[in-house]
Formats: sequence, structure tokens, C-alpha cells
Amino acid sequence: MTAVLPAAPAALEPPVEEPTEGRLLAVLSPKGGVGKTTLAASVAAALAADHPGGVVLVDADLQFGDVAAVLDMEPERTLPDLVAGPIGHDDLILKTLLEQHASGPFVVCGARSPEEGDRVSPEQLGALLSGLRRGFRWVVVDTTPALGEHTLAVLDRASDALAVSSLSVPGLRALRTELAVLTRIGFRPRTLTCVLNQVGPAAGLTEADAARILERRIDAVVPHSRAVAVATNRGVPVVVERPRDRASRAIARLVKHLDGAATRRTAGGSRA
Repeated sequence: MTAVLPAAPAALEPPVEEPTEGRLLAVLSPKGGVGKTTLAASVAAALAADHPGGVVLVDADLQFGDVAAVLDMEPERTLPDLVAGPIGHDDLILKTLLEQHASGPFVVCGARSPEEGDRVSPEQLGALLSGLRRGFRWVVVDTTPALGEHTLAVLDRASDALAVSSLSVPGLRALRTELAVLTRIGFRPRTLTCVLNQVGPAAGLTEADAARILERRIDAVVPHSRAVAVATNRGVPVVVERPRDRASRAIARLVKHLDGAATRRTAGGSRA
């Protein structure tokens, strides 16, 4: 009788990892003067503290972007430089060309002039953002206060959105209109976080009033603080300059909400 030998165990193969992309947070506001850029810089710095080397801040306002001014940077390369030629097509080369701010995030500053910005097409901007999503855990994009083609290119690639308003009736109504337009055109990010920024004691409205006007829940309130202006004039996000300031603490809670919501959605199987 011939002995039957046990079958050899199958060779163990390493699991195939799915390609992953980072999150792209579009920071939106239809109104200027609500502190959107300073908030975007602080959010990026706070995220970078939790994800060292994994966060990039992009100034997608190609006409009059203020990220370089807010962070006191004089970049060697700006966004128009990074989308030009072969640079914009190689993710590895792209990451090595980015400048890292002392507060933590890498930064893509906007155009040096409106004329330079005009040379960047929405398609080029979109390709750059797609490349950055492949190389970073978080891509924080400061958008222009208008729904032009470049902002729509950002939204086409956004997984998350941060909608910013002041505690004012005109600002809240404008944001409500903008969010309604975005819903009609099919913008449905994984997370949409509504923030009241620079809220002072004499606004004359409450958070409940704001929610009624906006017709949405208010997810975060960042109080007015002189420390924000002082830190901005020094070129440092307030969360780094004055981490115990009340505005910094509110931003830290906001970032914890953003990061936690992103983690929960990813764990639940949703992918952008």
C-alpha cells in the first residue's frame, strides 16, 4: 500500500496592499475677511503635529493668495512653477521640491502675481492635487472666495470640506447659498465641517441663530483672539505660537474632530 504524504503547505504570499490616497481638505468661504487663510494654516500646523511629514498646505487662490504672507515665506518655487513641465508629472520629484514651514506642514505657495496665476489651468491644478494626495496623509487647500473653475477643480478632488463663516447674517447667508449650489452640482464630501471663525462677544447673534440661518449644524466655534493677529504678523500659526490660547484650543478640538471623522469614515469602508 502506497503511503499518502501530506500536501506541502502553500507558500505564503505577502498581502497585496491597496493603493491609498491621503485626505484633501478644501477650506471654503464665499466671503473674504473671515480668517479663512489663517485658519487653514493653523489647521495644517495642528495636523502636522499629529502626522509629522504627512501634511501639505496648498494656496489655490491663484490671484491674491495669502498663504506665503501669513507664514512669512519667500518660496523658491510657487504653484505655477510646480505644475510646469515634467515636475508636475512625477510624484517623487514633486515632494522633494516642496518647502517645509517651521510650524510643520509642507507648503505650496500661490502665484507671485495674478499674471502668473492666470497661466495655471484648472487641469494642471487638479493634477498637482492628485499627486499630492498620493504623497501626503492630509492635503489642506486654501481656496479662493469664489466658485470659479480652479475652486471646482479643488472640489472635484476633495474628500473633506471645511466651510468657514463669521458670525454675521450676510456671511452666513452667503455660505448657505454656496453650500446649496455645491449640493446641486453634486459635491458630497465624506465630511463637511461648518466653522464660525473670529467670534467675539458683541456679535449680536448666538450659535443657535447661526445654525438657523445656515440651516446646518455648527460643528466648531473659534473665538476672536488678539493672539491670532500677533502670531500671523510673526508668520507663525497661533496653534504653534500660543498653543494655550483659547483660539488655539478651539482649533485643536476642530482638528481632532476632522482627523477622527476621517478615520471613522475610512474604517467604515468609504473611500474618496
